[in-house]
Amino acid sequence: MEIVNVGTIPVDEAIEMLLDPDNLKGLIGWHGALCFALVREMMAPGFYGHLIDNVATIDSTTRDHVAFIVFYGRHSGITRRAGSEYHPYLARYEVQGFSVSNERDIHVESRLDPRFQLEFDSQLREQFRYSPSQVDRPTLSQRMGNASRYLMERYSVPEGALPCLLFVDASDPTKRVIVELSPRDPLQSLYNHALLPISQEFADLSGFWKRRDEIKRNQYRVERANADLCELSGKISECDERLNRATENATTGVERYSNELNQWKEIEVAIRGRYEDPLVVSKIEHHPVACRVTGKLRSYQYRLAEAKVIEDRLLLASQDVASSSPQLSLETAQMEKRLGRVRQSIESKSAHISSAVKEAIRFLENAISRSKSELDSATRDRKNLETRISEAKSFLRSHNSDTLVEDERLLADLELSLRTRGYGDDVLTDSSPAAFSVIKVLQERKRLGVDGRVSHYGGPNTMRILFLAANPSQTSPLDLEEELRSLEQELRAVRFRDSITLIARHAARPDDLVRHVREHKPNVIHFSGHGSTTGIILRDDTGGYQAVEGTNLRRFLEGRGVDLVVLNACYSKGQAATIHGAVRVVVGTIDAVGDEAARRFTVAFYRSLGNGLSVREAFRDGGDAVALHGLIDVFHSGGDLDLTFVSATDG
Repeated sequence: MEIVNVGTIPVDEAIEMLLDPDNLKGLIGWHGALCFALVREMMAPGFYGHLIDNVATIDSTTRDHVAFIVFYGRHSGITRRAGSEYHPYLARYEVQGFSVSNERDIHVESRLDPRFQLEFDSQLREQFRYSPSQVDRPTLSQRMGNASRYLMERYSVPEGALPCLLFVDASDPTKRVIVELSPRDPLQSLYNHALLPISQEFADLSGFWKRRDEIKRNQYRVERANADLCELSGKISECDERLNRATENATTGVERYSNELNQWKEIEVAIRGRYEDPLVVSKIEHHPVACRVTGKLRSYQYRLAEAKVIEDRLLLASQDVASSSPQLSLETAQMEKRLGRVRQSIESKSAHISSAVKEAIRFLENAISRSKSELDSATRDRKNLETRISEAKSFLRSHNSDTLVEDERLLADLELSLRTRGYGDDVLTDSSPAAFSVIKVLQERKRLGVDGRVSHYGGPNTMRILFLAANPSQTSPLDLEEELRSLEQELRAVRFRDSITLIARHAARPDDLVRHVREHKPNVIHFSGHGSTTGIILRDDTGGYQAVEGTNLRRFLEGRGVDLVVLNACYSKGQAATIHGAVRVVVGTIDAVGDEAARRFTVAFYRSLGNGLSVREAFRDGGDAVALHGLIDVFHSGGDLDLTFVSATDG
């Protein structure tokens, strides 16, 4: 449920914008369905107030396929699927929405502007989800009443059908389905007679869709595996030839390169700053690989000799002072210039010699590296080909033609079973199944709406679970929504589901305990969140967190009719032992507990309670579920473990 700002536009205009085919296509896609809750004005305050209090539960039940719409003043909310591909068996879809106007001077005509962007009011969304007590309930009731009257007139909903749910086809907004709820308890009827059967039906269909898509993938993979075996067999031969060449090069070529490299390194050491030494030059000239630098060394020696001659002549000229003349001075100047050019040549040739030696060394090092890299690459490619061939053979062994035929036969049987329920190609074969068609089939099969049996709050042989969750922002994140979703899904399938009520409240604070227990009168309180040896961790009024000690919990729980308390938090055994005297049964933990272990225990524990088993048996099943998944069982129980909440007398 997302809250959307519609500015100054009346609710009826917002409804028309929402039902515009182009807007619907962008918001929820052609294959979704809209849902509006319509009640009489006298029921509106309580009904819509409870509706907002249960936003999380409604979201977890309907968000996969149905957009549940709520109007608040000049605001509305919508949840939708999103993404380029539609996979109905996946449990999560991105949530988006629309906005008519964000400014007061924008008129209704602005919706025709192709540049107009639809967006959420994120602040209202957070308020509705996490601070429902701050919602103006009278305004909510009044505006929902206005929306209900407009929708009743638009879709010809009779007054006698109230309270009801109005489902609208996103692909054709003129089509609708009306699901009547119990007037005695419309909120409980909303869950029992609409949301639960819808959720269960989509769960069954999702199993079919998943199997259908899996068979298609396996068929493609079988074709791909057979093609790979033919193609890769030829590539193996090519790879073997390449590997043989690389191996030969690595054994003979690398050895040759290494020997030559060592010789060049000897030359590099020998000539380092000693080009003028005749013995060094003689040694290098007779070196087998030194042909590249022999000529340069000889030229270097020639230049050295030439420089020596010029220097000697300059020395004699400087000593013969008596015979100095202008002519001699000119010859001396010319010899000095000549000496400078010769010395420059000597330096240049020295650099050339060093460069030639370094280049030879660098070339040989690169050649060795390339040979080794080619061998490694050829070996790696050969191993990859072997792996691909092995995977293809393994897949074909487990998915042969007989297996595919059997899978297709089972899928055909399942499809036939679903067709007998009334489903057609738009649900069973289309890549994007139509949600509205599912709603329509459920109505035709009388699976939706009040059927003469109305569930009531309280009473014997009932279990009212208050699920409290707290994960303050300053603590490490926990996947509490997944724990709640798994619990809700499990309770829909238990034997005595009609005798079980689940109320979920997130971001719990100390004051919320008093309010929710007084309002909902649960006989089971389940806390999920962080814990410590000091107490369970709740949110405080400043956005931080606060530890609630066991002694204070005991004082709070005394005399409030709570039979079972489950503290699904770390190190909660101490608090559980403290509150034992105030309730009949307690469950806590003796150590830290992870998200998966907490979720596994919760699902198995309440499944057994919902099937009529005692707390003792349920606690064992919860611990076994944790251990069987390779997790550490840290849960501890105490009190009247033979307590049973629901039994066969409910049916």
